[in-house]
Amino acid sequence: MMFREVLSLVAQNGRCNMTLRMAVFIALLAAFSGLVPAVAQETEIDVATTPRVSLGKTSASPEETAMVPVYFIPPKSIPVGRLKLDVSFVSVNLKFDRVEPGPVADSAKVHLSAQVTPGKNENGIETSTVALVATVPEQSADSLPSGLLAYITLRVSATARPAKITLKTSAEATRPGSTDPLPDVRSFGAEVEVMAPGYSPTVVCFFFTH
Repeated sequence: MMFREVLSLVAQNGRCNMTLRMAVFIALLAAFSGLVPAVAQETEIDVATTPRVSLGKTSASPEETAMVPVYFIPPKSIPVGRLKLDVSFVSVNLKFDRVEPGPVADSAKVHLSAQVTPGKNENGIETSTVALVATVPEQSADSLPSGLLAYITLRVSATARPAKITLKTSAEATRPGSTDPLPDVRSFGAEVEVMAPGYSPTVVCFFFTH
């Protein structure tokens, strides 16, 4: 989804105004240029050595799909050749559909794959864990690029009621050509809001701003 398509989405939402459109445009500029707004953290992050990956908030109505953006920032001093992101959620009314490359993955020829594992939480409720893996081209010494890396598309069931479904994350990363995990990888989850039928989807929350 590029600038023009996102702004078109906003324009279709009758509740949005010009201020919101400008905010979305600025956020997209920040995302694709690799600029990151400050985020409140429980512990300080060493940007020189710590990879960071974040989901963006989105919403959908029953029988629609929710496209969840995945943003990545490599550390400044360490290249990242492989990233594995696990995304877990209650999946009674939200099912994994597919994963698609973001703009920076396309331009850098990043290989993406995804596998979904069903399960149940401590209350016996159905869950799913999507394992998204992004890798640089074989024998490349370059790092995974910074920016909008992928979209995870989730489908809302026809019987879903209005709710906010939490997407929990964990991640691991390695250098190019190595299998040794980097010691500190930070991941940030998000929510999918299920809207009542007839409501327009909300615009995603971009790049570490939630």
